[in-house]
Amino acid sequence: MKISILASSLALVMSCSVFAVEPIEWRSKPIKIPLQVGEQRLIHFPDHVVFGRPRSLADKLDADSMQGTLYLTAQDEFAPTQVKVKLNDSGDIVLLELVAVPKAGAPLDEVLISVPGSEAGTGAAAEAISGTGTGSQKSAPVDDNPLAGTPFDTSGDAAISPEEMIQFAAREFYAPPRLRTNDQRLNRTALNSAEDMRDLFIDTSYGIFDATPIAAWQSTSGQYLTAIKLVNRKSSPVKVNPFHLNMQYSYAAAQHIQLNQNNVPGDTTMLYVISDRPFSDSRYESPAPWAPVASSQPAVNQYHRQGSNK
Repeated sequence: MKISILASSLALVMSCSVFAVEPIEWRSKPIKIPLQVGEQRLIHFPDHVVFGRPRSLADKLDADSMQGTLYLTAQDEFAPTQVKVKLNDSGDIVLLELVAVPKAGAPLDEVLISVPGSEAGTGAAAEAISGTGTGSQKSAPVDDNPLAGTPFDTSGDAAISPEEMIQFAAREFYAPPRLRTNDQRLNRTALNSAEDMRDLFIDTSYGIFDATPIAAWQSTSGQYLTAIKLVNRKSSPVKVNPFHLNMQYSYAAAQHIQLNQNNVPGDTTMLYVISDRPFSDSRYESPAPWAPVASSQPAVNQYHRQGSNK
């Protein structure tokens, strides 16, 4: 029963957005952004930005910036070119390496770039709240929870359930901005994004994914929620099997079970893990004290660890 409830929660979130969003953290190295000729690609930042387009791309790249999002459209193919993006409030500079290739296959995912030290909160709603937007002096207060008053508004509940925690994380990365809400029952916590993740999976899942921890929260009830980016390293499609996680966890949910082969759209997903301790403290040392065998159960994208005290 618990599995079906979690699956329903994630299905609700996934229905809100057609395209996935690929989260990338700025680590002082140019971020590679491929573009397909004639197709617009959105790049989201945690702040309003100024985009510096090189003269060499003046006739090959259309670029617009609005409310923290870059709208990039390649009009012609061009070789890898480095460009600068400046965040208005912090003054941080993010380097992008753009390359345009012929259009082929499905549209590329949107990109969500996080910058350490910069907080999210751009856009018209944020401007109205802070009083910086056009006509904000005459605007009524803006409720930062667009789900308020609906059956999906659970921000006032005393405790947050695992289902709600996973749904919150999925909204953060896949739902439209209007459906992303703050929840006072979840507080952002520190996370080592450079942690060695080679042993995150074991058994037949070992070595299949490049894993990167993206964000972490702690609930008021004491549980920890961690969002992990998974990229398929193989030249063939693979499935995410959370039963092969090399750690102690209570719940785990993959946004997508089936991933396409490496370097094509659909090779990336997010994994959400709920544990009783911080993520790093919940991982087993290598070699792991236990090695789960491949499950013969039908593949689903929600799992509840048997024997958990939650």
